[in-house]
Amino acid sequence: DRAKNQMLAILGHDLRDPLHSISMAAQIMARHHDPAALGKRIRESSGRMQKLIGHMLDMSRIRSGLGLGIRRTDTDLSTLLSSLVDEAEIAHGATGHLRRIEPGVVGLLDPDRVAQLVSNLLGNARHHGLPGHPIEIGVHREAADMPPVAVIEIANVAPPIPADRVGRLFSPFKDSGDSGEGTRHRGLGLGLYIARQIALEHGGDLSYRHEQRPGTDSPGHVIFVARLPMA
Repeated sequence: DRAKNQMLAILGHDLRDPLHSISMAAQIMARHHDPAALGKRIRESSGRMQKLIGHMLDMSRIRSGLGLGIRRTDTDLSTLLSSLVDEAEIAHGATGHLRRIEPGVVGLLDPDRVAQLVSNLLGNARHHGLPGHPIEIGVHREAADMPPVAVIEIANVAPPIPADRVGRLFSPFKDSGDSGEGTRHRGLGLGLYIARQIALEHGGDLSYRHEQRPGTDSPGHVIFVARLPMA
């Protein structure tokens, strides 16, 4: 109950800022200021609110046993991920992206939910990764498995997540700092929880590992791996 109350308090706080921004933009538009810039602010603020509310609704569906309602259809995962990275680069130009997207990864998936999973992981990497380092995003197909499995990996440069937090990474009720070190973002902390549930409802899973690559002096890479059976 305390965790739920804390989450609702964070939701109320986080909704207040974009609502205030929309209200101020509307007042300024009434005075005939630059409508294009103000329209952009309204779109961005509305998008933040929709994401917050969507996360709460998804959590409610999951906790009540309804599930997310996966609807599989023919999906070109390679094209989908490329489009999501394109959108991220437009919205967050200061963050670089390194693509390792194998072409022709096609199968039966829910494209909207997979897009939500990837967007949540990209947002997590952006918020918790060290500035000045690109986010790596890759996908490949493991054809040896039956049904074939799509493997999505998203990595950001950061120290390893402390061991006492790893067990709570995919919990809906955790501190916002649990998903990374040095977080610069306070939020509901539902992104990883919902992303893992999307993977589970596809018959797959979402996991975390930390990788220290040879020949570099960086603190290593935090990597989230989604495995999605494509049938």
